[in-house]
Amino acid sequence: MGASQDAEGNFRPEVDPYLESPQIKCVVEPFYMSKYEVTVGQWGKIMKEKYKEEEARLPKTDVTFYECMDFVRTLTDLTGLPFALPSEAEWEYVARGGKQQCEDIYSGSQIINEVAWYKDNSNDSSQPVATKKPNHLGIYDLTGNVSEWCMDWYDAYPVERQMNPQGAPKGTYRIYRGGSWHDKAVDSRVTCRIGGKTEYRSSDLGLRLALEK
Repeated sequence: MGASQDAEGNFRPEVDPYLESPQIKCVVEPFYMSKYEVTVGQWGKIMKEKYKEEEARLPKTDVTFYECMDFVRTLTDLTGLPFALPSEAEWEYVARGGKQQCEDIYSGSQIINEVAWYKDNSNDSSQPVATKKPNHLGIYDLTGNVSEWCMDWYDAYPVERQMNPQGAPKGTYRIYRGGSWHDKAVDSRVTCRIGGKTEYRSSDLGLRLALEK
């Protein structure tokens, strides 16, 4: 996890530890990750909320961290399956292409336009899911479209090797990752980290689901 270089590829031995460095080695236990961001249609059906059919394939946005947790619990109760928001380590593992250890700047490509809706091509709004190229694991929109809540509290990475890291035990902000239609390319790299208060909501912030294997 993390990055030892800045956006221009320069090595930086000392940076703000809350951003992208130091790089750490970590291992994650087996899990599944959704191919798509949770859509307006999926959210509406699970949470019994009305939505417009023409918006059904847009990613669900304007949801707080705890609203996302309510969605996860409701879906788990309905299916009997242990759904969750991904940990930050799970999210980055998938965004980097898993065991393929891809060194792409963005999830699935060195060229952001191939895989992402971001500030320069989004027309200032989210777009239907899976309309850009997937990453090497066949997963869409990990870069761009909307940022995605993770389970972890926002904190510096630990220095030592981690097994299935779950982040800090407490904090003020929760992590969200991936960049969005509102963000510049430099803020959409797979290593970029952002934190928001649990009550924060935005038109460029949504969620993706993980599932224990």
